[in-house]
Amino acid sequence: MLQRLVLTLFPLLVTLLFTGSLISMTSCTADTPSAPDTDPQDSTRTEDSLAYAAADTLCLLQDDEITELSGIAASRRQSPLLWMHNDSGDEPRLFAVDSTGRTLAICRLSDATHIDWEDMASATLDGIPWLYIGDIGDNDAKRDSIIIYRVPEPLLSTDWDRHPLSVEAERASFVFEDGPRDSEALAVDARDGTLILIEKTGDALAGVYGAAWPGDGGSGMLTRMGSIDIPFSFSILRYVTGADLSVEGDRMVVRCYGGIIESNVMETHPLSAHFTNPDWKLLPAAALFQPEAVCYSRDGRQILTGSEGNNTPILRFRVLQP
Repeated sequence: MLQRLVLTLFPLLVTLLFTGSLISMTSCTADTPSAPDTDPQDSTRTEDSLAYAAADTLCLLQDDEITELSGIAASRRQSPLLWMHNDSGDEPRLFAVDSTGRTLAICRLSDATHIDWEDMASATLDGIPWLYIGDIGDNDAKRDSIIIYRVPEPLLSTDWDRHPLSVEAERASFVFEDGPRDSEALAVDARDGTLILIEKTGDALAGVYGAAWPGDGGSGMLTRMGSIDIPFSFSILRYVTGADLSVEGDRMVVRCYGGIIESNVMETHPLSAHFTNPDWKLLPAAALFQPEAVCYSRDGRQILTGSEGNNTPILRFRVLQP
């Protein structure tokens, strides 16, 4: 009941707490702004990072059955198509949505279950475009194992309207090396297929875990790769609810209730460089009711994010031209 009340009042809480949360960001580098600014000319920028314009609305989701958006991923086959799914309580299905917010197809994973789907990712490996779906939510940290599915991305017709599809999914189970934990953020390194999960704790440091895909029907161990310093003062603002990696692996974006942060490292650096990078940047502020999903666009020039709710907007942060 208390959690539901907090989420109902979430926009007001963010407004009241956000200024105070920025105090903690004094530990970041000197060029981090003291407060978020929606003026594109004043967006966060350094020589080694990209600058983003203030968020605008890409579209409003038109499908009345997308009510609890929890995961989003850019298509690797058909730009600017987006794939997304609902939170726990829904059927094991994905929605394919175009840039106007129209649902082209609803893809059911015929041999999957939906315990608590929290995030998804897309990556092309060995020439195959894959969609990964993380049944990784564990609010009480008591699941014996979590499940990640993956399916080859279907090719769609842009003329379709909620066209039904059914695909068989590969399935693998995972355990955390240091015991069960809640996670709502899944990313995949397209360079080698490493799976990345970030825990959701509300602590200042969010643990990052990784594993290789063990094959269909296999099981894997998620080992701790490091942690991310979440730059907000209040616990509720530190909850990590989504993540994504750029195709080159040089940028990583993390969605928190308090905002969106991004790390930028050299393409030649290993994935772990993000977790030792002290220079995570805060994107311009953008209010959403309950932000739950984030991804890069296929070309990497936009960051897209959305929230739970009926006909929710998909917001985008566009890279400013140098």
